[in-house]
Amino acid sequence: MMFAFTPLILKFVVLTDEARKYLLRMLLIMSVYMIGRAVNTIVINGIFSAGGDTIFDLYSLVICMWCIAVPLAFLGTFRLGWPVWIVYSCTCLDEVGKIPWVMLHYKKYKWVKDLTREM
Repeated sequence: MMFAFTPLILKFVVLTDEARKYLLRMLLIMSVYMIGRAVNTIVINGIFSAGGDTIFDLYSLVICMWCIAVPLAFLGTFRLGWPVWIVYSCTCLDEVGKIPWVMLHYKKYKWVKDLTREM
């Protein structure tokens, strides 16, 4: 929906040409990010947690966010001088980057744990 409403949003804001380009790019990045966010929220917080695998979210956050997305955004900002929209896409990389790992974990059924107790 964000992708579909992007032209409408751009119509109602008064911006310079450069700011409009940045807004367009950031809305497009956010539309892709929200797909990853929705998939990961449902699978990790819903399916994996219901199956007893609550630790997977910790591992995925540590690896994708703190080892890839944040350092890449830091380097892009302070060392490489990347434009704002590229740094922003680096901060959104964690959700999109987790999807292959999440789907692989889902298909292997390692998230299914025995949640019953013997009496």
